[in-house]
Amino acid sequence: MWGVLDAEPDELNKAAGHLGDILTKLDHSPLAGIVATADVYGDPGLASTLGEFTGLARVAARLLQERVGLTGTALRDTATLFQGTELDNEAAIRRAGR
Repeated sequence: MWGVLDAEPDELNKAAGHLGDILTKLDHSPLAGIVATADVYGDPGLASTLGEFTGLARVAARLLQERVGLTGTALRDTATLFQGTELDNEAAIRRAGR
């Protein structure tokens, strides 16, 4: 019906499920374990740079997690929309056949 835009709702839901699996496997604990202090690393400049890096890495990981979650939600919503459209089309065809 849609040609290159044709999508199966079940496949969209499956893709959303895979994204959910990715989210559950993300491990942020290595970043949490980094304590950037001069006492640990022996150099205040290195500790500061490492602290900045880990802070940015935490922000990036959180944003990635949010975006992946939003993408999964969008895939599920699209699947629901497609399913509704298919049902509406089938009902219209039945009505036209009467």
